[in-house]
Amino acid sequence: LSSVITNTTTLQHIWFNFTACEIDQTGLEILAKAIVKSRTKLKLTLTENNIGKFENIIILTDAIQNGETPRGLYLDLSYNHIKTDDILKLAHAIQSGYAPQDLSLDLSGNSLSDADVIILANAIQSGKAPEGLNLILRVNNITVEGIRALANAVCSGKAPANLHLDIASNNVNDAGATILANAIKGGCAPIGLHLNLSANHIGPDGVVTLAGAIKSGNAPKIFKLNLNANNIDNKGIEALAKSIESGCAPYYLSLKLRGGNLIDEGILTLANALKNDEAMCYLRDLQLDLSGNKIGEVGINALEKALHSNIRVTKLSLDSVLTNQLNIIKHCCLRNRLILQYPNLESFIKELSYKANVYIPGKKPMRSLAFSLQSIVASSFLFEHYHIYKNNSHLIPEDLNEYISNLMIIKEQLSINVAPILNSSVSMQVKN
Repeated sequence: LSSVITNTTTLQHIWFNFTACEIDQTGLEILAKAIVKSRTKLKLTLTENNIGKFENIIILTDAIQNGETPRGLYLDLSYNHIKTDDILKLAHAIQSGYAPQDLSLDLSGNSLSDADVIILANAIQSGKAPEGLNLILRVNNITVEGIRALANAVCSGKAPANLHLDIASNNVNDAGATILANAIKGGCAPIGLHLNLSANHIGPDGVVTLAGAIKSGNAPKIFKLNLNANNIDNKGIEALAKSIESGCAPYYLSLKLRGGNLIDEGILTLANALKNDEAMCYLRDLQLDLSGNKIGEVGINALEKALHSNIRVTKLSLDSVLTNQLNIIKHCCLRNRLILQYPNLESFIKELSYKANVYIPGKKPMRSLAFSLQSIVASSFLFEHYHIYKNNSHLIPEDLNEYISNLMIIKEQLSINVAPILNSSVSMQVKN
């Protein structure tokens, strides 16, 4: 298996799951050498191998800070009896300056204490932690003191960009949420910050403080917040709705609110906020997960109507039996993605026109058609969701309806098969 890791150059990603395989020191040494020699993104799940118990962590930390390990390394060390001495070694590797970008370390289920988290927090704010660092600390014994250390690291101004802190299923509660919110309000949190606070006994008051951080205008321009399985309630969703329409929300915002005790009353407030598209001027891309809640027909219908005029929401996850409404919501999200991809749809029309000598009745017949992959996806979208555009003509240039009509004519004359697509662009010859 080690030779597969070192010799594979064609795959983009390799994942080996060695859960409970009784890997000893010799096995770890072989894997560590393979990690360094690998030339592809690698994920190794080493759950339940007693790595901490037998003091073998240094074998892996040496590989992490080798300086030649490829970016994207994912080491799952969950449930391995990791001790404070092991955490010190891992922290040293993180702040060595040689750890690979997009490094992921899963330390879930190791009974880590606040003291252990403080050691990791110091590594985060060392100024040498790798960009895209992903620390997964689920199911440990992290309390307010550990959260305070992580918050200080986040607002230090030295935390790496695209930092991902997964502290799900700990004891964050409202006090911890407030500490993190204040850290974000400080304005020094790294761009691309992703906080997973799911299943942490956070109530409406904690959600309100986090909403205040979003509304402050100091949250990072790209910000993801996971509040799944917390008690958000109507009070929490109303505060989040106000933060979304405040005009101060981040450029890109992702909110996961799955299983948050949301009902129609709170969803109506959110829908009204989403209707206020002009107030959301700075927020360009909004993604919402509202699944696992008690949202009924009233709430779903309100969201559907809101998305007819909203061009910011690019993803909205729901679970409901109202299939027709969900399809319309899905189409609106797809429309918004296209508008974001081509803010000036007139430029998209010109781009598509330049790349294809399109046959239009009364004009020169088309002899060949060369679309970039983007144009194929976009034009296919226009074909299938024409009615969405027709109902939202105020969002698009006046000549787009005429252009779509021409595309509909073309569709009748062509049969374009874009699967399989292996390259970043496609060139096809289509005869009359």
